[in-house]
Amino acid sequence: MRILTLLLALLAGGNAAAYTLELSDKELQQAVQGHFPIVQETLFSRVTLSRPEVRLNAKSNRIGLAVSVALSVQKTLVGQGRGLIDGTLEYRAKTGEFYLRDPRLRQVRLSRVKPEYNTLVRDFLGGLTRQAFPFIVVYRLQDDDLRQRMLKASLKSVRVRGGKVLVEMGLP
Repeated sequence: MRILTLLLALLAGGNAAAYTLELSDKELQQAVQGHFPIVQETLFSRVTLSRPEVRLNAKSNRIGLAVSVALSVQKTLVGQGRGLIDGTLEYRAKTGEFYLRDPRLRQVRLSRVKPEYNTLVRDFLGGLTRQAFPFIVVYRLQDDDLRQRMLKASLKSVRVRGGKVLVEMGLP
C-alpha cells in the first residue's frame, strides 16, 4: 500500500497526499446553469425558478444561489421577483460529484403578492427548495485531470474563502 501511495505521489507531481481544488463562482455558475429553469406545478399554481447566480458566503461557509422567481395562479402571473437559496456542499465519492446539502430559502421578494400570502408563498418555495436542490450537481470532478481522478475517493474539507470554494482532498 505504501508503494502505491508513493507511486501516486510521484505521478501527481509530488504532492498527492493533499490537493486543494479551487472552484470559482464562474465555474460553479457554469455547472448549475443547465439545471434551470426549475418548474413546480400544482392543479392551480405554477412556480418557476430561473436565472441562478452563484453567491459564495465565507462567513457562513455556505454556497448560495440567487434565483428569479415567477408565481402564477390559474395561468395568471401573480408575482415575480428574486429569492436566495443556500446550502453546504455534499460530496459523493462514488460519482465524484458535489451537491447542495441542507438547502434553505433565505429570502424571497415578490412584487404584486399580497402581504397576507407571503407566509404561504414562502412555505411553498421552501418545500420546492428542499425537494429540487439536493439533486442539482454543483460541480463534478474532472476525469481528465489526473489529480482529481486519483483523489476523488477522499474528501477532507470544503470551505468558502476569498470568493472561491476550496475543496481539500487527499489520500487516506
